[in-house]
Amino acid sequence: MYLKLLYKAFLHNNVSQVLLSSFVVFIPISQRISTIILVLLFLTTIFKFFKSERGRMNINFLILIPVCFFALCFFSLFYSDQVEFKFIEQKASFLAFPIIFYFLKINDRNVRKLLMFFVLGCLIASLLLIINAIYNSILFDNNGIGFQASVNPSFSFWYAIVRDGNYFFSTHFSIFHDPLYFSFYLNVSISIVLCFSLWKENRIYLVLLLLFPIVIFLNSSRLGIGCCILIYIYYLVSRLKGYTLKALIFLSLISIGLYVMNFNPRGEIMIRDLKNNGLRISPEERYGYPLRLMSWESAVDIIKKNPIFGVGIGDAQSELNKVYNFKGYIYPLKYKLNVHNQFLQTYIEVGYFGFILLLIMISLLIIRMPVNLNNFGYYFFFLTFILFFFESALNRYSGISVFVLFYCFIVYKPVEE
Repeated sequence: MYLKLLYKAFLHNNVSQVLLSSFVVFIPISQRISTIILVLLFLTTIFKFFKSERGRMNINFLILIPVCFFALCFFSLFYSDQVEFKFIEQKASFLAFPIIFYFLKINDRNVRKLLMFFVLGCLIASLLLIINAIYNSILFDNNGIGFQASVNPSFSFWYAIVRDGNYFFSTHFSIFHDPLYFSFYLNVSISIVLCFSLWKENRIYLVLLLLFPIVIFLNSSRLGIGCCILIYIYYLVSRLKGYTLKALIFLSLISIGLYVMNFNPRGEIMIRDLKNNGLRISPEERYGYPLRLMSWESAVDIIKKNPIFGVGIGDAQSELNKVYNFKGYIYPLKYKLNVHNQFLQTYIEVGYFGFILLLIMISLLIIRMPVNLNNFGYYFFFLTFILFFFESALNRYSGISVFVLFYCFIVYKPVEE
């Protein structure tokens, strides 16, 4: 299907659509290849604009809100002590995608196909990860062929999983993206399949609804597992009739979800630590949610001192490190952790106005959701909000590219068919 659609696009000389479709497929598979395609897509858009299409723009000013956010980030460099090109390069998607969509001509059907391409990319990436894990686990020695999933043979099975030492779990498994971000991609794909009832068109999507949760479990992202469980619970409960039945099913699914979370070794440790320690901050903590609590507390201290303009994107990390050092937070300082909360991260970087722009973009995911997306905007809003609450997603290509892309998908005004 993918190659057939690309061939048709080539026949119609629609290079931009070919590049955009390729980009959507390659996002889950390769950061480098998708970046190259994005650059080519941006250059093609600019070329077409100057050549012949100046009067054929898609007038939708909501598309330009990310550009305003990019401008604020750029302006913040003027009051940052550390000024490096990498900070602008990091936020470039806020500029590139709005310009691409501003001059793009696609209809509702094209948007739906692009979402399906994203699911295809996640499927290919998932299969490659499983194949890679199996390949790395196969051993050849004098005794023949063996199977060793632990990275270090001296690790026990349990310790290898908990401390990222198993080829089938966490960072050794998810080689294309951080496990949290790839789990986010898979949850978005699950939402697309559910919202558009794609299994009614092709039974292969039923397999994906089973495969993707398994891959999320192997990613060992507790946030990803939790969101996956909630997606299925909401979808199933929303289709039931009768409040009593809904309540019973909801409680049953929550119980099953907690059991699955507890079955994952890393999830079990998190639940156990919460029971034993609560939300207490210990400066000597090395792993888990206490590190986030330290980062959040440090960010709030910075915001109180710089409530209007923040400290600039160039100085955000150095200011955090100063607070870590002052409070004696050993491992956040050692690892130079960011805030791990996009709302707080944005506030310390570009202040109150950037924070408001971020809230506007998030809100528009549900306010401006077109009917043809079948409530997908609600699912994407939920997943994005949860991701932003626990991760500084817009400081990484894996987060910023998908957020801005899907923001443009949702607020984009398609041409008439």
